[in-house]
Amino acid sequence: MGANMNLSLKTIPPALHRQLKEKAAEHGRSLSKESLSTLELAVRPRIFNEEDFLDQVRKKRRKFKLNLTIEKIESAIHEGRQ
Repeated sequence: MGANMNLSLKTIPPALHRQLKEKAAEHGRSLSKESLSTLELAVRPRIFNEEDFLDQVRKKRRKFKLNLTIEKIESAIHEGRQ
């Protein structure tokens, strides 16, 4: 891999600048490092991992205390068609 390169961003909308600064503070990073991290996430290839996806879904279900079952979903679909 070659040497690191420099990148300058100009005319950043104030709202975007504020959001980046807030995220940087949340993550304990400088604005520059937060911007770099955000860019890396945006261009990184996404590899779908079914187990990771299901873990995320399970966590969200627990967070929102959703108690959905196949039966409940099928019942709701059937009710919506009547």
